Amino acid sequence: MTAATSEMYLLELNKWILGSGLCTALAVGAGLLYLLNVGSGLNLAGESWPHQALLLLFCAMLLTALLLNVLALFGRQKSPQPSAATEAELQQRFAVLVSRYLARQHVSVSFTEANCHLHQSRDVLYVVHQDSGQPVDIVLLRQVFQLMLKYQCHSAQILAPSGLQSPAQFFALEANIRVLNFAELEYRLAQQKTDFDNNIKIR
Repeated sequence: MTAATSEMYLLELNKWILGSGLCTALAVGAGLLYLLNVGSGLNLAGESWPHQALLLLFCAMLLTALLLNVLALFGRQKSPQPSAATEAELQQRFAVLVSRYLARQHVSVSFTEANCHLHQSRDVLYVVHQDSGQPVDIVLLRQVFQLMLKYQCHSAQILAPSGLQSPAQFFALEANIRVLNFAELEYRLAQQKTDFDNNIKIR
Protein backbone atom coordinates (compact mmCIF):
# COMPACT_ATOMS: atom_id res chain seq x y z
CA MET A 1 0.00 0.00 0.00
CA THR A 2 1.52 3.30 -1.05
CA ALA A 3 1.49 6.43 1.08
CA ALA A 4 -1.16 8.06 -1.14
CA THR A 5 -3.41 5.00 -1.01
CA SER A 6 -3.03 4.74 2.75
CA GLU A 7 -3.89 8.41 3.17
CA MET A 8 -7.05 8.06 1.04
CA TYR A 9 -8.09 4.99 3.02
CA LEU A 10 -7.58 6.78 6.35
CA LEU A 11 -9.61 9.76 5.12
CA GLU A 12 -12.41 7.40 4.06
CA LEU A 13 -12.33 5.63 7.43
CA ASN A 14 -12.24 8.92 9.36
CA LYS A 15 -15.31 10.07 7.45
CA TRP A 16 -17.37 7.15 8.78
CA ILE A 17 -16.00 7.59 12.31
CA LEU A 18 -16.72 11.33 12.28
CA GLY A 19 -20.27 10.73 11.09
CA SER A 20 -20.80 8.12 13.77
CA GLY A 21 -19.51 10.44 16.48
CA LEU A 22 -21.76 13.28 15.29
CA CYS A 23 -24.82 11.05 15.28
CA THR A 24 -23.97 9.75 18.75
CA ALA A 25 -23.64 13.32 20.06
CA LEU A 26 -27.01 14.27 18.55
CA ALA A 27 -28.61 11.17 20.06
CA VAL A 28 -27.22 12.00 23.50
CA GLY A 29 -28.41 15.60 23.19
CA ALA A 30 -31.91 14.55 22.11
CA GLY A 31 -32.08 12.00 24.92
CA LEU A 32 -31.06 14.56 27.55
CA LEU A 33 -33.59 17.10 26.28
CA TYR A 34 -36.29 14.44 26.30
CA LEU A 35 -35.51 13.43 29.89
CA LEU A 36 -35.33 17.02 31.11
CA ASN A 37 -38.53 18.22 29.44
CA VAL A 38 -40.70 15.14 29.59
CA GLY A 39 -39.68 13.13 32.63
CA SER A 40 -40.15 9.44 33.22
CA GLY A 41 -43.71 9.65 34.60
CA LEU A 42 -45.52 10.54 31.36
CA ASN A 43 -46.61 7.98 28.81
CA LEU A 44 -45.96 8.31 25.10
CA ALA A 45 -49.62 8.61 24.17
CA GLY A 46 -50.05 11.84 26.15
CA GLU A 47 -46.84 13.48 24.97
CA SER A 48 -46.84 16.48 22.66
CA TRP A 49 -45.32 16.28 19.21
CA PRO A 50 -42.02 18.06 20.18
CA HIS A 51 -41.42 15.41 22.82
CA GLN A 52 -42.20 12.62 20.37
CA ALA A 53 -39.91 14.26 17.83
CA LEU A 54 -37.06 14.27 20.38
CA LEU A 55 -37.64 10.60 21.09
CA LEU A 56 -37.69 9.77 17.38
CA LEU A 57 -34.53 11.84 16.82
CA PHE A 58 -32.80 9.97 19.64
CA CYS A 59 -33.70 6.57 18.16
CA ALA A 60 -32.82 7.62 14.60
CA MET A 61 -29.41 9.05 15.53
CA LEU A 62 -28.58 6.01 17.64
CA LEU A 63 -29.42 3.63 14.79
CA THR A 64 -27.49 5.80 12.30
CA ALA A 65 -24.41 5.82 14.53
CA LEU A 66 -24.60 2.03 14.81
CA LEU A 67 -24.88 1.71 11.03
CA LEU A 68 -21.87 4.00 10.44
CA ASN A 69 -19.80 1.97 12.90
CA VAL A 70 -20.66 -1.21 11.00
CA LEU A 71 -19.74 0.44 7.68
CA ALA A 72 -16.42 1.63 9.14
CA LEU A 73 -15.69 -1.90 10.38
CA PHE A 74 -16.39 -3.46 6.97
CA GLY A 75 -14.36 -0.72 5.29
CA ARG A 76 -11.39 -1.58 7.49
CA GLN A 77 -11.65 -5.27 6.70
CA LYS A 78 -11.77 -4.48 2.99
CA SER A 79 -8.80 -2.13 2.98
CA PRO A 80 -7.16 -1.76 -0.45
CA GLN A 81 -4.36 -4.18 -1.17
CA PRO A 82 -1.28 -3.20 -3.14
CA SER A 83 -1.41 -4.12 -6.81
CA ALA A 84 1.28 -6.08 -8.60
CA ALA A 85 2.57 -2.91 -10.24
CA THR A 86 2.80 -1.14 -6.90
CA GLU A 87 4.62 -4.11 -5.37
CA ALA A 88 7.10 -4.11 -8.25
CA GLU A 89 7.70 -0.39 -7.85
CA LEU A 90 8.37 -0.82 -4.12
CA GLN A 91 10.82 -3.64 -4.77
CA GLN A 92 12.62 -1.57 -7.40
CA ARG A 93 12.82 1.43 -5.08
CA PHE A 94 14.09 -0.74 -2.25
CA ALA A 95 16.73 -2.27 -4.54
CA VAL A 96 17.96 1.24 -5.39
CA LEU A 97 18.15 2.14 -1.69
CA VAL A 98 20.06 -1.07 -0.93
CA SER A 99 22.51 -0.41 -3.75
CA ARG A 100 23.18 3.15 -2.55
CA TYR A 101 23.49 2.07 1.07
CA LEU A 102 25.93 -0.77 0.36
CA ALA A 103 28.02 1.50 -1.86
CA ARG A 104 28.44 3.90 1.06
CA GLN A 105 29.36 1.09 3.47
CA HIS A 106 32.43 0.12 1.39
CA VAL A 107 31.45 -3.53 1.08
CA SER A 108 33.58 -6.15 -0.59
CA VAL A 109 32.35 -7.29 -3.99
CA SER A 110 34.19 -10.62 -3.94
CA PHE A 111 31.84 -12.69 -1.81
CA THR A 112 30.30 -16.02 -2.75
CA GLU A 113 27.19 -16.09 -0.50
CA ALA A 114 23.93 -15.16 -2.26
CA ASN A 115 22.45 -11.79 -1.25
CA CYS A 116 25.29 -11.30 1.23
CA HIS A 117 28.07 -8.74 1.38
CA LEU A 118 31.08 -8.25 3.62
CA HIS A 119 32.63 -5.00 4.78
CA GLN A 120 36.14 -4.39 3.50
CA SER A 121 37.45 -5.06 6.99
CA ARG A 122 35.40 -8.30 6.96
CA ASP A 123 33.91 -7.59 10.38
CA VAL A 124 30.35 -6.65 9.33
CA LEU A 125 28.02 -8.88 7.32
CA TYR A 126 25.28 -7.34 5.17
CA VAL A 127 22.33 -9.50 4.09
CA VAL A 128 19.63 -8.42 1.63
CA HIS A 129 16.20 -9.94 2.32
CA GLN A 130 14.34 -9.94 -1.00
CA ASP A 131 10.81 -10.87 0.12
CA SER A 132 9.05 -7.52 0.62
CA GLY A 133 5.89 -9.07 2.07
CA GLN A 134 7.58 -11.25 4.70
CA PRO A 135 9.31 -9.73 7.75
CA VAL A 136 12.56 -11.21 9.00
CA ASP A 137 11.87 -14.17 11.28
CA ILE A 138 13.89 -16.21 13.73
CA VAL A 139 14.85 -18.77 11.03
CA LEU A 140 16.60 -16.17 8.88
CA LEU A 141 18.27 -14.65 11.95
CA ARG A 142 19.76 -18.02 12.83
CA GLN A 143 21.06 -18.45 9.28
CA VAL A 144 22.66 -15.02 9.40
CA PHE A 145 24.18 -15.78 12.79
CA GLN A 146 25.72 -18.97 11.37
CA LEU A 147 27.26 -16.89 8.57
CA MET A 148 28.61 -14.45 11.14
CA LEU A 149 30.35 -17.33 12.91
CA LYS A 150 31.61 -18.73 9.62
CA TYR A 151 33.19 -15.46 8.49
CA GLN A 152 34.07 -14.25 12.02
CA CYS A 153 31.95 -11.09 11.88
CA HIS A 154 31.18 -9.21 15.07
CA SER A 155 27.89 -7.78 13.73
CA ALA A 156 25.43 -8.04 10.85
CA GLN A 157 22.82 -5.91 9.15
CA ILE A 158 19.79 -7.34 7.36
CA LEU A 159 18.22 -5.03 4.79
CA ALA A 160 14.54 -6.00 4.69
CA PRO A 161 11.67 -3.80 3.44
CA SER A 162 9.17 -5.26 5.94
CA GLY A 163 11.44 -5.09 8.96
CA LEU A 164 11.62 -7.61 11.78
CA GLN A 165 8.98 -9.77 13.47
CA SER A 166 8.39 -8.81 17.10
CA PRO A 167 9.14 -12.28 18.60
CA ALA A 168 12.57 -12.27 16.91
CA GLN A 169 13.74 -8.91 18.27
CA PHE A 170 15.37 -10.36 21.39
CA PHE A 171 17.44 -12.87 19.41
CA ALA A 172 18.55 -10.15 16.98
CA LEU A 173 19.66 -7.98 19.87
CA GLU A 174 21.60 -10.79 21.52
CA ALA A 175 23.27 -11.80 18.24
CA ASN A 176 24.20 -8.18 17.40
CA ILE A 177 22.09 -8.24 14.24
CA ARG A 178 20.41 -5.02 13.12
CA VAL A 179 17.43 -5.14 10.75
CA LEU A 180 16.91 -2.04 8.58
CA ASN A 181 13.52 -1.64 6.97
CA PHE A 182 12.44 0.70 4.18
CA ALA A 183 12.08 3.80 6.36
CA GLU A 184 15.33 3.21 8.29
CA LEU A 185 17.30 2.84 5.07
CA GLU A 186 15.90 6.12 3.74
CA TYR A 187 16.68 7.84 7.05
CA ARG A 188 20.27 6.57 7.15
CA LEU A 189 20.94 7.62 3.56
CA ALA A 190 19.48 11.05 4.23
CA GLN A 191 21.55 11.36 7.42
CA GLN A 192 24.72 10.37 5.62
CA LYS A 193 24.02 12.96 2.93
CA THR A 194 23.48 15.63 5.60
CA ASP A 195 26.74 14.72 7.35
CA PHE A 196 28.59 14.78 4.02
CA ASP A 197 27.20 18.24 3.17
CA ASN A 198 28.13 19.53 6.62
CA ASN A 199 31.70 18.25 6.21
CA ILE A 200 31.98 20.07 2.89
CA LYS A 201 30.78 23.33 4.48
CA ILE A 202 33.31 22.98 7.32
CA ARG A 203 36.15 22.52 4.87
